[in-house]
Amino acid sequence: MFKEITTLENEIRNFINTPRYQYNLIRDNKRWNQLCSSLDIIGDTTLAIESYYNGKWPSDTGMQYLLIYGLLQAIFIQQDALKHIAEALDINLELDAELRSIRNLRNDSIGHPTKRRAGEKQTSHFISRMSLHKDGFTLMSSTINDSTIFRNINLISIIEKQIKSVKFLLSQVVKVLKDREKQHKEKYSHMKLMDIFPQTMSYHFSKVFEGIHSKHNKTIGQIDIEYISELYSKLKTELQVRGEYPANEVLVYELDEIDYAIGELIKYFDESKSSKLNDKDANIFAHFVERKHEEIVQILKEIDEEYSS
Repeated sequence: MFKEITTLENEIRNFINTPRYQYNLIRDNKRWNQLCSSLDIIGDTTLAIESYYNGKWPSDTGMQYLLIYGLLQAIFIQQDALKHIAEALDINLELDAELRSIRNLRNDSIGHPTKRRAGEKQTSHFISRMSLHKDGFTLMSSTINDSTIFRNINLISIIEKQIKSVKFLLSQVVKVLKDREKQHKEKYSHMKLMDIFPQTMSYHFSKVFEGIHSKHNKTIGQIDIEYISELYSKLKTELQVRGEYPANEVLVYELDEIDYAIGELIKYFDESKSSKLNDKDANIFAHFVERKHEEIVQILKEIDEEYSS
């Protein structure tokens, strides 16, 4: 049952570390830190609770108290972490009755045992030292009307209820994230990024080379390199709409490189602009743009396949 918590934690990590979502989350530094801290706490407290569940019970009374204090505190902050994960991801999540009951028990036993207030009402609580054992303890509580009640606390049962509820609520978080991802992909699945580029791209590149090698009519290449530039502007806009740019660092790097080379070729063909390229330089740049375009096309194919899956 503990491994299932770890699996769900990792699913959430995988989701928030995809470039599109990480880019938006990390721009809100407070939210990102809250989310990362909360996921760490889920993992850390699961280890602590599992260790208590499977571990040996010490004979030293002081160590027994430390284990019980630590267990109940780990359970408490695990619940907080669960709430703060949902909060950071804008997911509405409420702790169920079981978790709230466990939370109150922690407050009674080790959170605020000496002076527990609920409005104008005050109670005090005592763990019976003689009752301490791994499965639990007896908690004595003074009530509002000065009577005393005794509760036998079963810690093993509490752990099992906690893990069951946390597992369910984490699975709900994962479900919301998967539904959001599905909706996002469905929204854009009809629009293939590859369709931005016509099947005549090889023709347009050939015209760029023809313009470079022409002695008298370089405008042939100017028209086509400007057309290629417009296509890449359109691509960048579509990627921005989807949230893929500038989130995807690979795309940012590739598009920056091809934009620079295209820009230099535009200046080369435009006599009104100052260009540092000679004909040989321009030829090399054009070959670079053509090859880089092929690499970008492969990346776009993968994105299209992902959105269609």
